[in-house]
Amino acid sequence: MTVLLVLFTFAAFLTIDYFRSRNRVVEPTLHTATAKFDAAVPRLQPALVAGFAVPENLRYHPGHTWALSESTNLVRVGMDDFASKLTGKFESIELPQRGQWIRQGQKVCTIHRDGVAVDMVSPIEGTVSDINQAVEKNPKLALSDPYGDGWLVTVNAPDAKTSFKNLLGGPPDTFLPANDEAQAAMAAAADPAEVAARFPSYCAAWAALAEDAMAVGHPVTAYAFARTGYHRGLDQLRRAGWTGHGPIPWQHEPNQGFLRSLHMLGVAAAAIGEDDEARRCQEFLADSSAAAVAALES
Repeated sequence: MTVLLVLFTFAAFLTIDYFRSRNRVVEPTLHTATAKFDAAVPRLQPALVAGFAVPENLRYHPGHTWALSESTNLVRVGMDDFASKLTGKFESIELPQRGQWIRQGQKVCTIHRDGVAVDMVSPIEGTVSDINQAVEKNPKLALSDPYGDGWLVTVNAPDAKTSFKNLLGGPPDTFLPANDEAQAAMAAAADPAEVAARFPSYCAAWAALAEDAMAVGHPVTAYAFARTGYHRGLDQLRRAGWTGHGPIPWQHEPNQGFLRSLHMLGVAAAAIGEDDEARRCQEFLADSSAAAVAALES
């Protein structure tokens, strides 16, 4: 019912715009814009659906809000491009208070335009951990950059995995479990081989061994170490619900050992002339985490 109300209100906004603009003469103008990008940092290319941007790394609620998993329980929320274009200019936006519990499919914020108020629904359930004060002060941000600086709130979602199953989009992010004992041993040990022997499933130890071997000019040894870490990581990913594709966020520290092993497997493969393997690893890394590519290939 809430979703139908949202769509009805958007239709009302479009009707208002029609009667306001039907007698208006629009002078066409031509703009030439230039933008500078850091070529070293991979950038998401949003997919377009019916002319609206739909970035593939986000999950969507039918009420035209999106969710982005930033860690196991922390989720960023905003309105999608469809909502930002159909609402047009609005005077103000009301965001929830920090600490407030919000439910999936119920109100997360209210926007006001021409005396009309419409509630946007939350794609996720949990406690509001932060709000975007910049959007409160300048609501135009939510329209001009809905997937970037125009985000609305961040939510601490204790059961984010269940909430994401109810959203539209690709496969959910995969988060490997932490191994605190192995991590502590890695921090204390001078030789990662000791950690790999004690904790053979700990990918970060194998990644470190591969990095050390590559640094001293032993690509075959690096290849063997990296492949071990890679396969150990694949086993853990499958147990965590990974189905062969989908995001593996670099920001989640336990994922980094696998991603480093994958990266080093590609580096070592290139060094020994396994070009197809190197290309596959590079593509796999890019599909898994753009942040990992930025961190490891810079």
